[in-house]
Amino acid sequence: MLLPNHSRVLLGSSIAFLSLGTLVGYTPQARAIDITIDYTYDNKGFFTDINRQALLNRAASYFENNINDSLPALKPAPGETFTIEFMNPSDTTGANISLSDRTIAQDEILIFVGSDELGVNGSGNPILGLGEKSASSRTFFSNSDFDNAYTTRKAEASLWGGSISFDIDSGANSTDWYFGSDAGSIGTTQADFLSTAIHEIAHVMGFGTSENWDNLVLGENFTGNTSSTIFGSDVPLEPAPDLGHWLDGTESNVKGVLDPQETAMDPSIADGERKLLTDLDYAGLQDIGWEVDSSVYSSSVPFEFSPSLGIFFVAGMFGTRKIWSTCKSKK
Repeated sequence: MLLPNHSRVLLGSSIAFLSLGTLVGYTPQARAIDITIDYTYDNKGFFTDINRQALLNRAASYFENNINDSLPALKPAPGETFTIEFMNPSDTTGANISLSDRTIAQDEILIFVGSDELGVNGSGNPILGLGEKSASSRTFFSNSDFDNAYTTRKAEASLWGGSISFDIDSGANSTDWYFGSDAGSIGTTQADFLSTAIHEIAHVMGFGTSENWDNLVLGENFTGNTSSTIFGSDVPLEPAPDLGHWLDGTESNVKGVLDPQETAMDPSIADGERKLLTDLDYAGLQDIGWEVDSSVYSSSVPFEFSPSLGIFFVAGMFGTRKIWSTCKSKK
């Protein structure tokens, strides 16, 4: 969902994004949650290039390396039925997909991915991505292990995962994606895939899309304790009907970067820019129930940066806004 030359882009449950530069010296850590990417419904072949898959896995690592929750497996016993339902990532305007034979492993977050023509939002801004939290139904016995696991998972902001659709990369209205690691090499008319993927995974994790989030929204502000502490007050949100992103232009700190950066979870991003998760973005995940490792905050060296090796760039681009959009979860 990129616009012509010098345009801005965003992603999210309602949409937006602007960002920072290059990172060097990435160091993965031991994982607690394990994000599984499923390409079964990539019917348009967006991810046939394994380099794109590798970049999507890198986006997932920003969550895997920093969220310490332990999640029980969802594996129904004989006589029990567990159905997962999710947006078709290759047909976002069609019927949802329902599967009754898919189990969820211990600590697994499952995300189905694909691409579609996502068009523009109500303001005419191109949409880069749509991330939707999971929906599910089940029949169970009151004393079953599955019911206990389901209840534990249900308390999280995302029960098992969800799906993400990225704007197609071919045709007259397609997005000019950048599928590289080096932020300094993003073209001035390109949308950064890594930034978009990070933003949409956060929505799948319940940021702006879950009941846990909605329970902390008061008017047009987010009242989560960790977020309010870091921001210095309740955090302004994009006005209704959005209420699922930080107010466009909201800034916070990123580990290893001296100056505050625009948050990854505001609604827009500029062509030619990269945005990573900031302190405030991680705080939002903490507030909706995820156990975020304290090492992600800027008071200590972040896992994604190695100051001894890292070279950081802040790139400023100007132009029209672009958007990454996310559907609200189905209750």
